[in-house]
Amino acid sequence: MARKTKSKAPAFEAAQSKTDAADRIANIGNLRRQLQVIEAEQSEAIAAIKKQAEAKAAGIKERLSQEEPAVQAWCEANREKLTLSGKKKSFDFGSGVVRWRQRPPAVRLRGIADVIERLRALGFTEFLRQKTEVDKDAVLKNPEKASAIAGITIVSGVEDFVIEPVDEKLSDRLAEHREAS
Repeated sequence: MARKTKSKAPAFEAAQSKTDAADRIANIGNLRRQLQVIEAEQSEAIAAIKKQAEAKAAGIKERLSQEEPAVQAWCEANREKLTLSGKKKSFDFGSGVVRWRQRPPAVRLRGIADVIERLRALGFTEFLRQKTEVDKDAVLKNPEKASAIAGITIVSGVEDFVIEPVDEKLSDRLAEHREAS
């Protein structure tokens, strides 16, 4: 059996004073803004690449929308010959294969509430599924009673430490970054 090894937490130097902490918070804000700029530029670049690819693909999609139905129409007209009167479900042209596939049965419902009522009225309850789950809101409303049940634990008093640096507008930072680049 392989031994589990613990990884050390990264070492860091704690802030040494109120001023040091304030400076570090300002630095955190600056670093977060730099990340936002990079992420915004990434999104813009991805959008531009996607737009170019869509423009290139449009002509190909148009040609496919003409070629595929043309082949299908010919194959449907000659299906008996291609499938040997239904003995085969595909035909190999050498340049590619065409197949006729039967989709599995599917259920489509319209007006689900009405369908459920009709099934209940007709006694077809085997077509209905009941889902039971724990109501966590009800548990939180009565924590003393709920915590007496094995498997239920109420977690409270969890504290998060949040750093909120003074925030500059992302648009201003993007403009500054572009000017610097």
